Amino acid sequence: LPEDELTVVRPPVGDPGYVKDEYWFLKKTLYGLRRSPHHWYNMITAILKDIGLTASPHDPCLYSGIIVDSSAPTSSTSSPTTTLPTKTTTNTPAPDSSRKPVHVGIYVDDFVFFSEDPTEEERFKKALSSCTVPIDWMGTVDYFLGTAFNWKRHEDGHLSVLLTQTAFTEYAAHRFAIDKLNPVPNMTPYRSGIPIDSIPPPDPHDPDLKRRTKCYQGIVGCIN
Repeated sequence: LPEDELTVVRPPVGDPGYVKDEYWFLKKTLYGLRRSPHHWYNMITAILKDIGLTASPHDPCLYSGIIVDSSAPTSSTSSPTTTLPTKTTTNTPAPDSSRKPVHVGIYVDDFVFFSEDPTEEERFKKALSSCTVPIDWMGTVDYFLGTAFNWKRHEDGHLSVLLTQTAFTEYAAHRFAIDKLNPVPNMTPYRSGIPIDSIPPPDPHDPDLKRRTKCYQGIVGCIN
């Protein structure tokens, strides 16, 4: 379906303000529609780019850059009045090389951000708060996408963070009842000395095959 498709719906049954032959024009994406995630991604990435961030060439959900400061002086070029082609005027503030970049990681409608300069973090929050999307600032991150963040402030003023997935690993092990199994040293999913392609396929008439296949797929999905 085209991105510029217009959606018109009937008012819900029981609407007290319903008028005969009345229809509603859908002005925004509804949550749960197939294209909603795509629309959301396009909107949030446009906002991040407008405030000066650039997507990583390795991951489209990682952004970094210098936040555009509207209070900074702007550089512009003017051209005399002439019939010849003229240069365009640029009002984008020139980036300050002394400023620290802001790094942002997004996952659907959740994100984490960091900068070596707290001032840049506040500038990022101010820039994002001015957009049309409501933001709930939840403070210092302690858990994100299965990763625990353990922060430590050192005596010299530096801040370090230890990233661990211990809690997620324990949750995944408990979910698939792996924590109840007896661990075996040097465990491997394959039999030693036998190529993978020589392992016989499972019995298609095995009544437990579907459950075990789904469980195995779930374990592999957690690892990935």
